Amino acid sequence: MRISDQMLANKYLTNMNSTKSKMGKLQQQIATQQKINNPSDSPSGTASLIRLGSQFESTQTYINSITRSLAFLNETQFAMDTMQNEINNVMVKLVDFANPTAQQNNALFADQIDKSLSIIMDLANYQSDGKYIFGGTDTTKAPFLVSDDGNSVSFASNSSGEQKIKTSTNITQKINISGRELFGTIVSESGAMDKTAALGSVVNSSTKIYDATGNEYTLNMQYLKLDNNKYQFSYDIVDGDSNSIYGAPPSSSELIFDDATGNLKTINGESPAIFDIKDPENKINFSIDMRSLKENAAPSSITTSVNQKNDIFNTLIIIREKIKAGEVPDEDLTNQVKTFFNHLLNKTSEVGAMINQLGNTEEMLNNQMTNMQNLAASINEVDLAKAILELQQQDYLLQFSNKVASMILPRSILDYM
Repeated sequence: MRISDQMLANKYLTNMNSTKSKMGKLQQQIATQQKINNPSDSPSGTASLIRLGSQFESTQTYINSITRSLAFLNETQFAMDTMQNEINNVMVKLVDFANPTAQQNNALFADQIDKSLSIIMDLANYQSDGKYIFGGTDTTKAPFLVSDDGNSVSFASNSSGEQKIKTSTNITQKINISGRELFGTIVSESGAMDKTAALGSVVNSSTKIYDATGNEYTLNMQYLKLDNNKYQFSYDIVDGDSNSIYGAPPSSSELIFDDATGNLKTINGESPAIFDIKDPENKINFSIDMRSLKENAAPSSITTSVNQKNDIFNTLIIIREKIKAGEVPDEDLTNQVKTFFNHLLNKTSEVGAMINQLGNTEEMLNNQMTNMQNLAASINEVDLAKAILELQQQDYLLQFSNKVASMILPRSILDYM
């Protein structure tokens, strides 16, 4: 086969264009320090980078959320640690005031209790970055309010609820201690309903509750079976003479249990949650938590427990007024302060566990970010030394090709005679 001059010229031009194209690509990679500057450079690599970029953004969002939450929880822990010190001071003052010689200074001791109350109240309404840390799901309003006469403290309606953040696609974590669960009285119902019981069957439970001034009442609760897995919950509050002070319950709640697991599925069509009972006229304010209730094929057995008899604010107000009157607070009041102190310790430990969990999650996500960055770099990052060497090689080939072409291509008819 005869190789014509035209074939040589075409081959030369093809090789020259290919070399220049490679040089252009290498120059662009060196300038941008990226292997992939256009999707056509590597379709599979582009798809991988898009996927990694999406994962990177999601992970960064989780990390940012965790960082903000850790700051919030650290402020919460600070407030609770400070509160512990103040409650401890109150317990010391109560012991000191029990000494007959100290009772001559009752006004001084009452003033000290009032100052402690004021500090605890400020901590209960403590803000972090403009958010009330004990505000529950509404962090824009103060969760606790003092009456005009200073003789009672009430819970705002926004002092309950859990704040949660997503730490991955399918995982959420609680990041707060609500004012209700820390300071309030929570009546917890646990145990199981009898799945085999007849429709219309009733299960009763009761417990003692107290108003802000320490007066005792009885909370009566009833579960009426309406249908399979369905119950009507109602309650009433009666005084020591068995007179209802609450009247007919304002509304009844419908409980639905999961047929497969037996867990409480909904309360009034919504996910189970703690709900509040407030009777301002009688200064009664507490919550009911039925989230631990179940339903199974066994005799009904309901256990009722109360986390604390009264909130610490109104307990300290009662103590202050007794000391002002020259009375030594009785053992029951002293125990209420101790109960809150122990409750506060438990909740502080819970905050510590949240901080540790979020810290571990943040570290794991940061490791994932590093791995994604390394993987993206392996796909797209340019080895500058190697790229520069390849550019030099392509330049040498181009110069060599031009030199050879200068000797072969410039021919005339005389070269063939």
